Amino acid sequence: GLVKAVNEDNFYINGRFIYEYETDNIQVSIENNAEFYVFAVSDSMDVSDAERGIFISIAQELKKYHEKALKNDEDLIGKVQKLGECIQEMSNLLTSVSINKPEDASKKASFAGLLIQGNKAYVVNLGNSKAYVLRDGNMKQLTVDWEKTERLLKLGIITHEQAKILSSRFGIPTEDSVNEIRKSDEFLIKEGDIFLLCTDGLTDTVETEAIHEILLSD
Repeated sequence: GLVKAVNEDNFYINGRFIYEYETDNIQVSIENNAEFYVFAVSDSMDVSDAERGIFISIAQELKKYHEKALKNDEDLIGKVQKLGECIQEMSNLLTSVSINKPEDASKKASFAGLLIQGNKAYVVNLGNSKAYVLRDGNMKQLTVDWEKTERLLKLGIITHEQAKILSSRFGIPTEDSVNEIRKSDEFLIKEGDIFLLCTDGLTDTVETEAIHEILLSD
């Protein structure tokens, strides 16, 4: 991106993710031959520090989660719950690691995942990574956008009390709850749907209208 010197994003595309020896630019295709799919993007959730003996990888944890999920006949909501627990555990671990390294404290872990089983789907997210769907020419954000509340607070347009009201009434988390795992309601997918999972490296740089136009193009 334009801000970070080192890429801290990773993805998980139904079994594939970036390994240390791979480049940052990868194209992956998969066959439509499974009943359960896992797609995700993450930021600052892969940490390798040989000096401190710390090796944390959300992508590798997703691989373990996915393999277990394929072996059991749990319904989709059960799989969503297990994924939420996995992401929360990783988030807590990363927070505890950053406590002893002040330069890591400013890094906010974020995650956006899409689970599909049959024609049913859920989105799970943490922090400011987002998920969108393009359907019939219209783009809809599937994840909760906590940043809007935070911006209004910083600008002094709303008070903390008003932020809490927004949070409870519209499901918009306040800054205090940004580390909470959020799950969408179940929704049905349709043929032709295009999903975009992205970190703020995209959304902080490219306007939503431009993203919409790109998704509409061939």
